Amino acid sequence: MTRIETSGADVVAVIAGPGYGKTTLLKELAERGSRPVAWLSLDARDDDPAVLLSDLAFALDRVSVLDAALLLRLTRSSARVPLTRVRELTRSMERFGEPVLLVLDDVHLLESLGSLDIVAMLIDHVPAGWMVALASRWTPDVSLPRLRASGRLFEVGARDLALDDAETAELVRGVHPDLPADAVEMIRQRTEGWPAAVYLATVSIRDHADPSEAASRFTGDDRVISDYVRDELLRGLPARHLRFMRRTSILRELKPGLCDAVTGSKGSAALLVELERSNPFVVRVVEHPDRCRYHQLFRDVLHSELRRTEPDLIPELFRRASAWSEANGLPEDAIAYAQQGGHVEDAARVVCSVGRLYVSRGRLGTVGRWLGWFDESAMLSYPPLAVMTTWYHAFAGDADPAHWLRLAEAGSFDGPMPDGSSSLDAAVALVRAALCQDGPERMQADVDLAAGSGSPASDWRVVHRVIAGEAALLRGDADRARVLFHEGIELAGPLQPSGHVMALSELAAMALEEDAWDEAGRWVERARAVAASTGLGDVLLQPLVFAVSALVRARLGDPDGARRDLIEAQKLRATSSFAIPSFSIRGRLMMARAYLALGDVEGARTVMTEARSFRSRRSHIGTLAGALDAVDDEIRRVRGPGRSGPASLSAAELRVLVLLPTHLSFRQIGERLFVSNNTVKSHAMSIYHKLGVSSRSEAIERSVELGLLAW
Repeated sequence: MTRIETSGADVVAVIAGPGYGKTTLLKELAERGSRPVAWLSLDARDDDPAVLLSDLAFALDRVSVLDAALLLRLTRSSARVPLTRVRELTRSMERFGEPVLLVLDDVHLLESLGSLDIVAMLIDHVPAGWMVALASRWTPDVSLPRLRASGRLFEVGARDLALDDAETAELVRGVHPDLPADAVEMIRQRTEGWPAAVYLATVSIRDHADPSEAASRFTGDDRVISDYVRDELLRGLPARHLRFMRRTSILRELKPGLCDAVTGSKGSAALLVELERSNPFVVRVVEHPDRCRYHQLFRDVLHSELRRTEPDLIPELFRRASAWSEANGLPEDAIAYAQQGGHVEDAARVVCSVGRLYVSRGRLGTVGRWLGWFDESAMLSYPPLAVMTTWYHAFAGDADPAHWLRLAEAGSFDGPMPDGSSSLDAAVALVRAALCQDGPERMQADVDLAAGSGSPASDWRVVHRVIAGEAALLRGDADRARVLFHEGIELAGPLQPSGHVMALSELAAMALEEDAWDEAGRWVERARAVAASTGLGDVLLQPLVFAVSALVRARLGDPDGARRDLIEAQKLRATSSFAIPSFSIRGRLMMARAYLALGDVEGARTVMTEARSFRSRRSHIGTLAGALDAVDDEIRRVRGPGRSGPASLSAAELRVLVLLPTHLSFRQIGERLFVSNNTVKSHAMSIYHKLGVSSRSEAIERSVELGLLAW
C-alpha cells in the first residue's frame, strides 16, 4: 500500500483472477488515503456506454455535486457521442474542491469498445492530484502500455497479491490454530499464496486425522478448489441451506424477495443473515447493504452442483427470477434472467414493453444487446419483437429497417401489444408510415390505419400525431399538419420528449415558410427548452431545431448567433438518424438556407448533398421534392465555386473529427466507425484541408476554436 501511495502514479491497475483480494486491496487504499472516494462497482449493464457514463456521473456527484444541467446531459446521453460527454465530465472534475480517488471495480465486465474508450479517455484526462484505481481479472484494453511508458501507471498483479510466508501462516492460524507447521508450509507451497486457495485448503483439512497428509494432496488448481468446496464445505451444510444456495446460484445478487420467489419458500431474509455470518463466501454488496452475493468461486461451484442435481429445474428458476424482476420494476434483470433461462417469449415481451423508452433515453447499446440475442425465428413467432427491432434500427442507423419491417408484416398476433399499441396491424402501420418507403399517400393511409385502431390511452399517441403531421406536410396540407403538431404538443408528457421537440420544430419551420419570424423564434425556444430540460440533446434531437434558429438569427441581424446555431446543427448532423426521412431532409434544407443567408455557399452545397442522398432512398417525398429543387436553384444562381471551409465538413468527416482528440489511432477509429483505416485517413486529410491546418493536433485546436469540439 505504501508503494502505491508513494509511487507518484495517477493510475493503479490491480489485475488478478478471482480470490486474490482485488476489491479488498482497493478498499484498503480508499480507507488509508486522504482523498475523498468515488466508488463504482461495474456490472454487465455498464457495457452500454450510455449507462457507464451515467453511473460515473452519479458516482462523482456523490462526492461533489455536479452542475444539474451537466448531470442531466451525462445521464441522458446516447451511445453515439459518449467521448464528447466524457470530456465535459473531466472538465467538471477539475473544478472539484480537492483531488479524488476514483475506483472502478470489475473492469473485466466491460467488453464493448465504446465503454472501454470511456475508461481510457477518463484516464487520459484525469485532473492533477487525482488517482484512478482499476480492478480487473485480465488486462483491459484501456491503453495501459502507453500509461506504463509515460510513468503514470502502478501495476499490481497476482504475484503482488499472493500471500508471503508470514501472511499465509497468519491466515491459516486464524482458521486452524493447531495446524502443524509442516502442514502450513505444505499449504503455502501448494497454493503459491493464492488467498482464496489458502483459506479453502485450511478449512478443507481442518477435520482430517492427518492434516499434513491432506495438505500435500491439495493444489491451487481451479478444478481441485471446486472439488474441495463441494466435498468439504458443502457436505456439512444443512440440507435446507444447501438447497437454498444451489437454487439461488443463478442470481447475480441475493435480494430477500427475489430469493423467496426463486426458491418457492419464505424466510430468505433471515437465512441470508445467517449465511453471511457463518459463511465467508456470502458477502454484502457494497453499494446495497440490503443485498448479498456469493463469491464468484463459490457461486460457480454451487451452480455446477445445481446442474448436477436439479438440471430440469434450472429453466423454471430463471423464469421465476424473471417474473419477480418484472413485477418489481426491474426490466433489465427480467430480460437477463429470461434470456439466460431460454424463455424467448418472456424476454421478447419485456423488451417490447420498455424498448422504446430505453431508445428515447439513449440506451441504444442496451437495446441492441437485447435484440441481438433473438434470431429471426423468434421475431416471426413473436411479431411485436420485429416491430421493436424496426424502430431500433431506424434510430440506430446501423442496418436496414425495412428487413425487420417485412418480418413484422409477415406475422400475426392476437394478444395485447406489450408496447401499448392497440394491435399488431396498428403498430406495423405506424412504423411503416415513419419509414415513408412508398410516398406520402401510402404514409397517410398507414397513419389512418394506425389511428383507426388506436387506443386513447396509448403512449404512441404523440408519435402518431407527429408522423401524421409529416404525412400531411408531404401531401401539401399545411393546415392539417399544423393541427396535428399542436395535438402532439398537448399530448406530450415527460416520457415523450422526442415527439414533443419534433412537433415544436416543425411548427417553427412552418412559421418560417410563412415569413412569421417572431413566431418561428418562439417555437424554437420552446423546442430547445424541452430538449435541455430532458437531456434529449444527443439522443434523438435533429438539426432542424438549430437550423431554424440560425435562420431566425440571421434574419434578425445576429450572424454570430446564427453561426453558433449552425455549429450545433452541424454536430447533430453527424449522428442524426434517418428514422423519419422527411424530418431529416427538412432539417438539411433549413441548414442550407441558413448557410446561404450567411453567404456560405459551400456549406449549403454540403448539406444539400446529404439531403439528396436521403431523397435517393425514398423516391416519393411529396412537397419536399420541390423544396429541394428550389434550394438547388438558389445555390446554382450563386456565382463562383465557393470556398471550402468548416461548414463543408461532411457527416462522415464530422464523425471522424469527434474521435481525433482521443487516444485512438486511425485504425482504431475505423474500428469504431466500421470503416477502413484508409477511409479514416482520407477523411482526416479532408478535415485538415477544410480547417486550413496540416496536422491532427492543429485540427483539434482549430475545431475547439470554432466550437465543433468541446475539448
